[in-house]
Amino acid sequence: MPTEIVFLRHAETVVSPNSPASEWLLAPSGQSESYELAASGILGEIDAIVSSDEMKAIETAEPFARMFGLEIESNHDFRELNRNAGPFLTREEYFSCVQEVLRSSSARPNGWECAADALARTKKGVQQAMSQHSSERVLVVSHGLVLTLYFADLQDAMHEAFDRWNLLPFCGWGVVSNNRVLRDIAQSVY
Repeated sequence: MPTEIVFLRHAETVVSPNSPASEWLLAPSGQSESYELAASGILGEIDAIVSSDEMKAIETAEPFARMFGLEIESNHDFRELNRNAGPFLTREEYFSCVQEVLRSSSARPNGWECAADALARTKKGVQQAMSQHSSERVLVVSHGLVLTLYFADLQDAMHEAFDRWNLLPFCGWGVVSNNRVLRDIAQSVY
């Protein structure tokens, strides 16, 4: 059996203008949503859990770790596209930067990490997860921008990345095996 990876976007966060996005935590509604998703069983059996080392992803992974009796493996490669540089953005400014970074792989709006670097890092994390968990079903908890990039790349749909990102809900999930998308994360609502 080939390794199958279930990718899960973290649950809803508390937006904190006074701290970098990488340090944000789950909102109470996000905590509830991650517990409900784990309890629903919709993601199926999980053999291993790998999470971004950002707390919002780890908090999203915790209900699954408890449910399956697994440790959460932290992997820096699954962090969100780094957008800690620059000032806090309004919603409109944020959407403008997201659109720019998803439409041009080398763009660094507001000092953000470029899409090409974030995608390369994510692919490295996927390869590591696959090599460490050969023939297992792995839950990878990560973030909206990098998961959008990864799934768009696999489906040769980078030209649709911004639109795909707009469709991705908190706790959206998709499944990949052998670099083939079995369930598209951009169209997932559980």
